[in-house]
Amino acid sequence: MKLLENKVAIVTGVPTSSIDLYQMYGFHKAVKDLALNLNVVSQQAAGYDANKAHGIMSSVLQRHPDLCAAFGVWDGQDAGIAAAVTETPATYSSAPEEAEGEATGTLASDEALAALREKLTGEG
Repeated sequence: MKLLENKVAIVTGVPTSSIDLYQMYGFHKAVKDLALNLNVVSQQAAGYDANKAHGIMSSVLQRHPDLCAAFGVWDGQDAGIAAAVTETPATYSSAPEEAEGEATGTLASDEALAALREKLTGEG
């Protein structure tokens, strides 16, 4: 298993809607403020449709099986994103490889999520 890359996919609803604009502004501001080295490999609109979001994410995962994250702007369509991710076999991991050559762990460790939460909120 290879380690995750810094590839991220973004699925917006309607790119010109105020909620999408505000959420994308917040996403890009957080990435900049935290000095995250992310490579956005896809940014597509699903029109708040879970089925369309599923199709978009399925296609993105075929082209980028080493995708490390997906960012969506509405929980209804994000269910389609989650379904596509769930249906795709994981071939990457954030865990270091063991001596046998097989990685262990989860795609996002509790420690990594806690560190990100601390950076975003200032709380430990």
